[in-house]
Amino acid sequence: MNEKVDDWFKHLAEPQRRRLTELQTPILGMDTRFVEEIEWAQPCYSINGLVCYLQNAKKHVTIGFQ
Repeated sequence: MNEKVDDWFKHLAEPQRRRLTELQTPILGMDTRFVEEIEWAQPCYSINGLVCYLQNAKKHVTIGFQ
């Protein structure tokens, strides 16, 4: 896990924090090669290039794929 990403999650309001954490856990569990970092002010997950990202919004959350 990445300290900057952990900090990003700590500042989220509920229920977005819970929902995004529920997405983060399986992403990191899928492949140990995933690099987790903050890019474009959101958590991004890459293996030799961007694979997906998590995004917070007021009333929803988004998982985007490259």
